Amino acid sequence: MTAWVIRQSLGERESRCLTEGLAFVGWPDMPDFDVFESREQIREILESDYDFGSPSQYGSQASAIWRFANEVQPGDWAALPASDGRHVYLGKVNRRYHYVRSESNEWFRHRIGVDWIVGPIARNALSEALRRSLQANGHFYQVGAATAETEFEESARASRGEVSPIVRENAISAPREHPKTPSQLTKRKSPSARARDQIAELIGTLFHGHPMETVVEAILRAQGCHTWNPTRGRDGGVDVVAILGTDDEPTIIQVKSGQTKVGRNVVTQLRQTVRRHPRARHGILVAWSGVTGYPTVRDRTKLLTSDGIAIWDQRDVVKELVNYYEDLMPRVRTAIPQELVRQAREEVE
Repeated sequence: MTAWVIRQSLGERESRCLTEGLAFVGWPDMPDFDVFESREQIREILESDYDFGSPSQYGSQASAIWRFANEVQPGDWAALPASDGRHVYLGKVNRRYHYVRSESNEWFRHRIGVDWIVGPIARNALSEALRRSLQANGHFYQVGAATAETEFEESARASRGEVSPIVRENAISAPREHPKTPSQLTKRKSPSARARDQIAELIGTLFHGHPMETVVEAILRAQGCHTWNPTRGRDGGVDVVAILGTDDEPTIIQVKSGQTKVGRNVVTQLRQTVRRHPRARHGILVAWSGVTGYPTVRDRTKLLTSDGIAIWDQRDVVKELVNYYEDLMPRVRTAIPQELVRQAREEVE
């Protein structure tokens, strides 16, 4: 199974692809691609009828036409970058190349059938390698990112409200807490509060340790940030770096996923790390179980105002995850059942 990018340069073509379950590659003056027996034959036609300006273009365009007609097969993934530049649609090829001579619009004659099953999803929800692949030049090409098929599959599961098999396996093997006693359950919680608790339990179980950084990074990307991870073990107290839009000042993020509160010294260390950075002015300490000495929102707001350090605990992580659920990268979104998110949204905190 292979993944392909099939870009449509005009909104009309994009709309028709999505509504009719098709994908097109243009070339209105070219005959049925199936008449060609080799790439060389296609190149000869291109050289006689087109002026690309660069000799190398004839070979690359001939190869693209040949692959579209002969290598795209039912079951392959197809990615259609949206015309807004921020989203992408995903689908499964259900019919190989065919030429429709009776089509009145000659731009739509060369086509394949696609079941567009996912989208639009935010490009920020995809890995950096896959985003780069989607931004490559060309209207049709094979996706270069090694993780493309896995990410597309996870996106499809998320769109159906399913949980990734890898996440499900981790959940089964993860240690379980002992059931709470009746005295611990005397305070009845609302359905949305219980849903948020369940989401927190899932995150704490499935993403404990370094994987918690993935959750934080997914939330920041969904919020529109560009993020990256320093080399693990040499990060100097930096787990994730984030830049919002064109802002030139990065935010330094440190993640602590332990089940006990961290001390105020961790805040001090992050403050020093931010100050040492040549351009950073702000930091976020994601302390899953909280920070000693900053128990209230007022305490944390004062810290942010005075030192530029924000503190997120598990309540903040869950809140942001619920708010940006649809735009999260698939490997995080598939870990959290959509029904739980729906329940968590029923009440505003």
